[in-house]
Amino acid sequence: MKEFGERLRFARKRAGFSQKQLAEKVTLYLQRQSRPVETQVISILESGRVKSSSYLVPLANILQVSTEWLAHGVERGSVSVIHGKNQHFLEQNPYYPSTTDYLPVIDWEEVRDYMKSNHNEKNFQGKELIAKPKAMSLDSFVVVMNDPCMISSEGYFHKGDLLYFDPNVEPQDDDFVLVRHKTENESYFRRLTRVRNQKYLTPMNESFKSEKLSSDIRLLAVLIGKFTKVKNIK
Repeated sequence: MKEFGERLRFARKRAGFSQKQLAEKVTLYLQRQSRPVETQVISILESGRVKSSSYLVPLANILQVSTEWLAHGVERGSVSVIHGKNQHFLEQNPYYPSTTDYLPVIDWEEVRDYMKSNHNEKNFQGKELIAKPKAMSLDSFVVVMNDPCMISSEGYFHKGDLLYFDPNVEPQDDDFVLVRHKTENESYFRRLTRVRNQKYLTPMNESFKSEKLSSDIRLLAVLIGKFTKVKNIK
């Protein structure tokens, strides 16, 4: 499926919606009852006469596909299993439509509030959704790698990587863990290391120092795997 219209038609039919039903759902999503989205709009989008749409986010969320897949097709990349117990971490490209569940891509500063709510209360509206690996819990989530402390000359992590975190996995020595200081809102991740009886949070970039794991730091989740897009691989 090379074209936007083809992918939209495929996702609509897979979801079991007619063009009219999809138009009505987009209208409800946007809370635009006074200016409803017409069925003809969906027809035009599927015809291939346009390459994208301002309705991309609501369409993707209603049809339970990622905006990346709907707009551009399957994103090529490299899957890496981080946590050894999850050898079947990703059985397919995360951007391809899933037949099961999805995980939201959230901002680093949203992690705290996101983890406070249970799965049934979580609000995915406006979030990019990607296929959930079967081995991960429904409380899992994805963030985009942007931390210079974790980018090293070895190139293990790249800016833009999708990082899959699961809060229901017990952290072990040498795991990559998501943490937050009690007095700060934004979360970050480091490698959990041990020297004698003391645990440390260690960055991959040697220009930055390790810090002792103290009672002021809360361990939030374990990094289960990552997805590196082809354009990020050097």
